[in-house]
Amino acid sequence: MDPSKVSELKGFVTLLKQKPELLHAPPLAFFKDYLLSMGATVPSASTGAAQADSPKTEAKTADFPPRAPEPQKVDPEPVVEEESEEEPEIEEYDPEAEGPDDQKMEEESEEAPVLGPEGEIELTDEQMDKQGDLKQQAQEAIEDGDKAKAITLLTEAFAIGNVSAMMYAKRADILLKSKRPVAAIKDADAALAVNPDSAKANKIKGLACRYLHKWDDAHTHISKAQQLDFDDGLEEAQKFVDKRFKELEKVRVAKRVR
Repeated sequence: MDPSKVSELKGFVTLLKQKPELLHAPPLAFFKDYLLSMGATVPSASTGAAQADSPKTEAKTADFPPRAPEPQKVDPEPVVEEESEEEPEIEEYDPEAEGPDDQKMEEESEEAPVLGPEGEIELTDEQMDKQGDLKQQAQEAIEDGDKAKAITLLTEAFAIGNVSAMMYAKRADILLKSKRPVAAIKDADAALAVNPDSAKANKIKGLACRYLHKWDDAHTHISKAQQLDFDDGLEEAQKFVDKRFKELEKVRVAKRVR
């Protein structure tokens, strides 16, 4: 037999010993008839009741079948919410709020003059003489205050080839003085491609970026120009740029740290 059924039967028999009057309950009539057919003696209903009322015998009640103990309830631990501290907002910096800049320039709509052909080529004596003559005429036009003519003459000289960093920087200087900062930056970049350590090309690009309020590039190239060949006349522009660059960098650093 199934052990669990045997255990239940034992519990039932124990219950009948304690309360024999249960045998007279209508639902157990079949069981009482079975016991009588086996010759068993079934106590009367009054006998069981008398035993229950007797002070000498303490009746014990039992569940049938025995009930499993109920699990103890465990109160859940209270959830402690962590207090979240809101980080203060990082205050943005607006360089324009420093005040009006009477040296600021707008990007020109005029196209930049063409650059010279790339790479080194072998020039004939005639080509070198012509290039030298054009450069001399450009210098004379600069002295006469005719910047547009100087730019045209230098552009013709560039077309012959083998344009040096100094030639590009010279035209970049004239372009910047003609309030053409975008074209000046293009020539300065061409000069730096030939010679990254050209102090004049770094100075021209740094100033052009300063006039266009491109503070990062202005700081980079003015600083390098001063390292390569310190110029007292560039100090004021350097201080003007550094103040704005440092404030912008301070905000960027704060954002990176966050």
